[in-house]
Amino acid sequence: MLHFTFESALPIPVEQAKQEIFDKFDINVAGCVRYLENDNQWKADLYSVLELL
Repeated sequence: MLHFTFESALPIPVEQAKQEIFDKFDINVAGCVRYLENDNQWKADLYSVLELL
C-alpha cells in the first residue's frame, strides 16, 4: 500500500488522504490518486475523481 506523510507525521494510506488533508489544513480536495510505476490504474482512479466534479 502506498503512503504519503505530512511533516513529522506517520504515513497515511491514500484512501484516508482526502480526510487527513481536510483535517490538518482545512482544504477540500476532490480526491487522491495512488500512482505506481508501470501500472495504469491511476488513470482510471483519476477519471473517477474528475467525473465527480
